[in-house]
Amino acid sequence: MMKLGRTIAASLCALAAVVGSAAFAMAQDSGGFPTIEGTWAGSYKVAFPHDHAVFHDQSVAISMELEVYRQEANLIWVVNRWRRDGQDEWIVEYGTGAFDLKDRSELIITERGPADHPHATVGLFSGAFDDGTLYLTYSSFANGVTFSVALERE
Repeated sequence: MMKLGRTIAASLCALAAVVGSAAFAMAQDSGGFPTIEGTWAGSYKVAFPHDHAVFHDQSVAISMELEVYRQEANLIWVVNRWRRDGQDEWIVEYGTGAFDLKDRSELIITERGPADHPHATVGLFSGAFDDGTLYLTYSSFANGVTFSVALERE
């Protein structure tokens, strides 16, 4: 019985070493930053300012998909797709971002939409990756639009 206990303990130690080595290798590949490649989805309400041409002092429900299609250590490349609830057309915007070098769970993403689309904007997401969720707050540089969203990996 004692020999069986030592065999199980040795097997568990070997398994822990393998799992630990794999986790260390993954952290090395991403530079110790969270790996967030993939598609993230969520919904939110966006606030429009008093002088907005279409949604004067209103909030509007939005669905969002953020595709992180590339990551190199702390740097990320994204496609942001969003649409008003009940609409079929996705508005597509592109951006890049970076995780903070000190607090590796915090990140910033800047984005711009296609110039020919009337609802596209230029702005900044600030946020954090916490317990498997991307928490982002958006501020527009052009039209005063602001919102916060929690995105889950699809």
